Parts: sequence; C-alpha cells; structure tokens
Amino acid sequence: MKNHDDKIWEYMDIQYVVDIFEKNKGKKVYCFGAGTAAKLLLDVLPAEYKIDNFIDNNETLWEKEFEGIKI
Repeated sequence: MKNHDDKIWEYMDIQYVVDIFEKNKGKKVYCFGAGTAAKLLLDVLPAEYKIDNFIDNNETLWEKEFEGIKI
C-alpha cells in the first residue's frame, strides 16, 4: 500500500475494504462517491483489487470518468 498522511486512517479502515474485495472475488465492485474519499481509497487500495464503476448522486459527473473509472 502507498504511504499517506495518517489522517486517512481516521476515516477509512483499509483492511475492512480489502475484506470486502476478498469476499466478493469474481464480482463487479461499485463504489459510491467520486470525490476525495474515493481518491484516497484508490491511492491505498492494493493493485490486485479493482473498482469497476463509481456511482455518484451528482448528475454533472454522470457519464464521466474519475481516475480512469467510469461514473
């Protein structure tokens, strides 16, 4: 995992996220929100785990990409 400011861990338990990916191997993974937390997640998520799409309630983001992943 990439190093980040320790403050990220106040908001995100990366092991919990990794466990979700492990339990859902072979399934598509969608992430709600294409903002700051999503960027932090992508920065620390081990490379073998992929997010297939982002979902966001901000209509101006629909049909766009965030960090190369479709919203």
